[in-house]
Amino acid sequence: MTREEFAEKYMNKLNDQQRDAVFSDRGNTLLLAVPGSGKTTVLVLRLGYLLFVDGVEPESVLTVTYTRAATVEMKKRFASLFGDALSERMEWRTINGLSATVVGWYARHVSLREPFALMDNEGELNKLISDIYRRKSKEPPLDSTVKDIRTAITYCKNMLLTEKEISTRKWEPAGFPEIYKEYNDELRRRSLMDYDDQMGYALRILRSKGEVLSHFRSRFRHISVDEAQDTSRIQHEIIRLLAGESESLFMVGDEDQSIYGFRAAWPEALLHFETDYAPARVLKMEENFRSGKRIVELARHFVEKSPDRFPKTLRAFRGEEATLTLIPAMWRENQYKYLLQVAKDCERDTAVLYRNNDSALPLIDLLEREGIPYRCRAQDGTFFSHRIVTDVCDILRLALNENDGDCFLRIYYKLGRFISRDAACAAAKNARISGKSVLQELAKLPDIQDYVNNAAVELQNQFKTLRADTGATVIERVWRAIGYSNFVEQRQLDAEKYPILLLLSAQTEGVEDFLRRISELRELIAAHVNETAVPFLLSTVHSSKGLEYDRVYLLDVHDGVLPSIGTAEARSEDERKTASEERRLLYVAMTRAKNELCFFQYQDKPQSFLRELRPWLLNSKAPLPLSDIPEGKPRVGEELVHRHFGHGKVQSFNGSTVVLRFSDGSVRGFLWDYAVEKGLIRRESCVL
Repeated sequence: MTREEFAEKYMNKLNDQQRDAVFSDRGNTLLLAVPGSGKTTVLVLRLGYLLFVDGVEPESVLTVTYTRAATVEMKKRFASLFGDALSERMEWRTINGLSATVVGWYARHVSLREPFALMDNEGELNKLISDIYRRKSKEPPLDSTVKDIRTAITYCKNMLLTEKEISTRKWEPAGFPEIYKEYNDELRRRSLMDYDDQMGYALRILRSKGEVLSHFRSRFRHISVDEAQDTSRIQHEIIRLLAGESESLFMVGDEDQSIYGFRAAWPEALLHFETDYAPARVLKMEENFRSGKRIVELARHFVEKSPDRFPKTLRAFRGEEATLTLIPAMWRENQYKYLLQVAKDCERDTAVLYRNNDSALPLIDLLEREGIPYRCRAQDGTFFSHRIVTDVCDILRLALNENDGDCFLRIYYKLGRFISRDAACAAAKNARISGKSVLQELAKLPDIQDYVNNAAVELQNQFKTLRADTGATVIERVWRAIGYSNFVEQRQLDAEKYPILLLLSAQTEGVEDFLRRISELRELIAAHVNETAVPFLLSTVHSSKGLEYDRVYLLDVHDGVLPSIGTAEARSEDERKTASEERRLLYVAMTRAKNELCFFQYQDKPQSFLRELRPWLLNSKAPLPLSDIPEGKPRVGEELVHRHFGHGKVQSFNGSTVVLRFSDGSVRGFLWDYAVEKGLIRRESCVL
């Protein structure tokens, strides 16, 4: 088949940039493909071009994808155009699959002995890490802690970090370097390796065994790599070795869409491509076929502020305008009130996208309460096993059952009352015998210090009040008056769990109801079944990558969540990289929308990114503006909610100043008209 014949049969709908990419059959090439530019179509057509026009043998073509799902989809797309027979003769691999191929060939043809067995059982891996953590910390790990450790292990191995580099970085949990060393030592003792070790082993083989490297270089003479911006340092090194000097590497990616830094994605490799693979060239596909013009222009202006990127001009293929909506929500929780109504009336493809799964929980709670159907992608349930959540629940359980010694021993040192372990153990033991309150037994211990005795009495009073609290006041008391927030601050834990707990507790009637709902919600999420016909979808931005939706709502675009740090606060190199990736994350989120993109603006959280976007959003009209401005003057005894201090009861009002007593016992005065105008105060009836 000639070039012209191939173009006539397969390339009629391609633009000039796409056609140039398909025809790039010679030399090392990096194709920078903006969102919605048709990169998969181009990559598949280029593979067909190699086979039908250049006469390349299918067995010599290797296509590397980021995930197994992407491998299946790419192979399927190729087969739909060029047939199953050719597709089966080609290699479609993830880097892990490619590494397994290298290790297996080396074992059969060079070393003549079996390599370490691959430990691919998730349960066994989690148990190994749990056992090590328990030995190190003297307490069992939470599911979220195990997940954090596994993510950190993957990061270290994929970034090829040295022992010194690992020891000097800040990790969560704090003792990670020792856990990491013992984890690797234990794998070696058992003659096992994990998936990341398999890549490391393949890399060492390719570096040290010339006959293995020569075999794979001669076998794979044409290498294509998809989603190159998400590829890690070790993966890039494997690709570089295999590509060698053949000048037949075709790499597709976009550094503006690199959002997997926590998994060790290394977009810097794209910026070094022309040097690392010289002679090399960089092609661009800059036309977005997905989104309306206004969405594309907004996304372009936003991402162009990213440092360390190729100059690209994102352009819209579609001429029609799209809708950009700025929804004034006043308070953060009003997002959920608004989206609940959207879900009730949803008749078109709609996605709610967010940075973390936690953000969706208050909305899921409301949807489940009202029986409104929804779809949800990749809710992992780790919120419920996070240390903060389990601690708060333990404090509430102890308030309900003050003779629960086991519960007391889990949380006594987290209450900031300087209770020694010996005293805590003695009080718990005595409570089991007497059946009385652990705090009562603590106060009765001989030779107990006065401040511990006072703490025991004060906590009993707090627990008594807590048992009578309702709604969000339950969590506020644990956080402020009981003082759990001090432990969170000292340990530098994720304080963003607190507002989610507040939002969930606002829907409950008290301590027992909150504990019941937390357990129930965990089970509902685990058992949730997605119905394909339901148009209302919840998803993290990461899970939505590569997908598109008619209408997109962006949830929790505020400092502390997205971006995870304020953009102006990026002082250190690590913070700069984090802020840059967060910008890319929001860019990816915006470019999922085809026809409508919606943001929420509220006053109780700073919104750095939204401040940048406002010039394009100011003229937008919200279909259902929300307001929490209290009407009428405050009444003595009435409960109000302050943006910063939480729930408080009106003690007095003299016509201009309202005095409130808050759940932590503090009393504060505010200028009523100013507080209302600035959205600082609302009535309890405004709570969801």
